[in-house]
Amino acid sequence: MATRWLLLAGLVLSRIAFAFQFQALAVVAPGFASQFSLDGLAVGTLVGLYMIPGLFLAIPGGVLSQWVGERRFLIACLALMAAGGLICGFAAGYWSLWAGRLASGVGAIGMNVVMAKIVIDWFQDKEISTAMAVFLTGYPTGIAIALVTLGTLATPRGWRHAFLITAVLAFAALIVFVASYRPAHVREAGSRTEARPSAGEVGMVCLAGAIWALYNAAYIVAVSFVPLFLHSTGMAPALAASVVGIGLWASILAGPLGGLASDRLSRPTLLIATCVLIWGLGFTLVIPWANSLPLLLVLVALLSFVFSLAPGPIVALAGEVLRPQARSAGMGIYYTLLYAGLAFGPVLAGFASDTTGNPAAPIYLIAALAVLSVLALLLFRGLQARGVPAAVREFRMTSREPQPSVQ
Repeated sequence: MATRWLLLAGLVLSRIAFAFQFQALAVVAPGFASQFSLDGLAVGTLVGLYMIPGLFLAIPGGVLSQWVGERRFLIACLALMAAGGLICGFAAGYWSLWAGRLASGVGAIGMNVVMAKIVIDWFQDKEISTAMAVFLTGYPTGIAIALVTLGTLATPRGWRHAFLITAVLAFAALIVFVASYRPAHVREAGSRTEARPSAGEVGMVCLAGAIWALYNAAYIVAVSFVPLFLHSTGMAPALAASVVGIGLWASILAGPLGGLASDRLSRPTLLIATCVLIWGLGFTLVIPWANSLPLLLVLVALLSFVFSLAPGPIVALAGEVLRPQARSAGMGIYYTLLYAGLAFGPVLAGFASDTTGNPAAPIYLIAALAVLSVLALLLFRGLQARGVPAAVREFRMTSREPQPSVQ
């Protein structure tokens, strides 16, 4: 038991490093934007460049990790993150920042896909929702640490130090990973054909990925467009951002609790559906309560707490429909859909706002995306009840998956 939890701690540190590095650029951008004569579009491109590789590399990354081995692959990913931080720290202009951001983003995307697969390998049929929730909580934790600690470095003299700190944190995560990693004892694929997900597995992991993508698209629309709506009602930009930001701290507390509740109650579907619907539909109250700061703070904090109970059980869905030997490729498919949701959710929100001329339109979109994610979940469970995917059902009937050794 100690082995898998120590391993999880190492993975969480890597995920914190990933989120910290992602957020660092946005925090310290005022320090270098004027120095390099960068406009908002250029800064936004550098921010998004960290995630864009996920659209193209999630699937190849999962397959490559299977060929070269998880340990070697993840060491290379964390090394890329450290190298990218160093390149940005010594950048002489936009294109060197661009190169460093791309390098660190490629490493972070590969790391994210494979580490989620490792969590499933070690915790499937044990405390999978709890473990996945703890793993996922590393992301808001890293974001929050960056927001709290790097603001004083957003100066022409300080911004380089912020990027160098991200490199040091990535290197520290690499050391901890090497020290804590142990391969899970799961059945290896006997051939490349066996390692490929079946058609049923592909369909089901795409559906699981769509649930996760819709969930995250709703979240990214909330953090991106709700402050804009509040500003349109007369609230100061900094205060509007702080109102939404309070939900980040609530999510850090809620994530592990949601995973624990799912494992203990054994009702993940009910937990996911209830939490997502309460959050999505409840967020529409932001519109009539926009002029009451106390009500807004309480509303956002409570809804964010409820919403953040669901991630662990949602990501655990992928493990239910993938055979162990097909998880590397399957998680690549899963994460490709996630990054599509992160990329296109804000685009859809902006289109809705421009088309309707109503700054509240993205808030209604949040509710629609939440409802769609629950409908996708119900379809997922309906297909599971019919025995889809057959490959996983047959695998469980013919062979009992070996469990990780207890150390």
